[in-house]
Amino acid sequence: MFNFIDPSDTQAVIPILGLCLLLCLIVARFSKNIGIPKVSGFIILGILLGPYVSGVITHEFLEKTSYLSDLALGLILFNIGGEFNKYLLRRISEQVVKESHIKVALMFFFSFILFAITLLIFSSFTFSNILIISFMLAVISVEAAPPTTVLVMKEYNSHGPLTDAIMIHLGIVTGVTIIGTLIFTAIFEATGVWPSFDTPYETILSMAKVIFGSIAIGVVLGILLAWLENFENKIGNFLFSIVTMLIFAQTLTYFLNLNVLLVSLVMGFTITQASSKGRLIHTTVRDMGSSLYAIFFVYAGTHINIAGIISEGALYVLMYIVVRVISIYFANKVFAYRVKENDYHNLGHCLYSHAGTAIAVAMVIGEIPHVTSEIIFQTIISSIFIFELAGPLILKETLKRSGEISVEMMNDAASRYGPDQTRSFFKITKDFIDNSISALKK
Repeated sequence: MFNFIDPSDTQAVIPILGLCLLLCLIVARFSKNIGIPKVSGFIILGILLGPYVSGVITHEFLEKTSYLSDLALGLILFNIGGEFNKYLLRRISEQVVKESHIKVALMFFFSFILFAITLLIFSSFTFSNILIISFMLAVISVEAAPPTTVLVMKEYNSHGPLTDAIMIHLGIVTGVTIIGTLIFTAIFEATGVWPSFDTPYETILSMAKVIFGSIAIGVVLGILLAWLENFENKIGNFLFSIVTMLIFAQTLTYFLNLNVLLVSLVMGFTITQASSKGRLIHTTVRDMGSSLYAIFFVYAGTHINIAGIISEGALYVLMYIVVRVISIYFANKVFAYRVKENDYHNLGHCLYSHAGTAIAVAMVIGEIPHVTSEIIFQTIISSIFIFELAGPLILKETLKRSGEISVEMMNDAASRYGPDQTRSFFKITKDFIDNSISALKK
């Protein structure tokens, strides 16, 4: 571990964050040079800086600054909710929206069956524990990493039917993952298979309060924000109001014991429906906050334990990766068969990224004192390494082949280096250093 900064020191927060953001700038430039999504670079940076490799960022530091990751994830889910609006629904057929719900249901069904069969064959768990693990992994596996997916599409300025379908899918699976984990957690606690200090009635009532209370608070805050923005015309004030409201939402959920992810998602959806300026507000916040996004992905990378992939839990990690890919593939085949438009046949290839909401719910489940919760947590966290490296690359290539990445973005690298030129690692490094020196001289 590096000792030039003491992560346990409260005053070390700014130096460590400053180092992270500086490295993010370098990684973003380097990633662009070699043609990979910068989100992949941020995640790799997080792995290298995290507690499992160099130790520059420790578990203690992550706990102290978790509010930054929570704020970034809230901002991202606010964006996802805002995308799921009447303007998008006008561009996309009603059939695609319905079929997206069917596809999510198929993904869950395929995942649950395959997880249960695999665990019955290769594990020694009791039948009840197999059901717990299978249900939880299945509902989390449908999540498609809204932070990663949105940032890649934003980076390459993608537009078109496939991009719209991806946004619809992200809105659906995010809500399904959050609400589904709350429901299954309440069921397991009410039936006594997971420990609980409340009676079954109190457990179910608490779950209903979290779900409906979070939706209600999200609607109220969205309407309030829409009303406040009617008196603003400056973009800077829009962003300030949104960040303030997101922080206030986190404050309310802390004291009311609600779900901040669901509140942020509903708030984004509400504001685009409740205000004539909702579209402008959503567009404004969608195009800002890059530093928060970068920190979020670095933090996501710090949770990845590469050693976990080759540890004694490797079987569960491998099982999760294979089952999730198979479920996405078969659900997409059914979706492509029912939806005749060719624009949506590649949707499944855009959904392999897996982080953000999955990490958030896995960390909550991991705090439950039960052997199955530990298995669920470690399986999700360890598998993210594979999904978050491969997912953005597959998404980029799929959007490119679908013709939804802008010509300017596709030709950017070619205009500087030539379309057929293969550049070595050393050439890339040399170009970056030369460009940096030139910039400093100016």
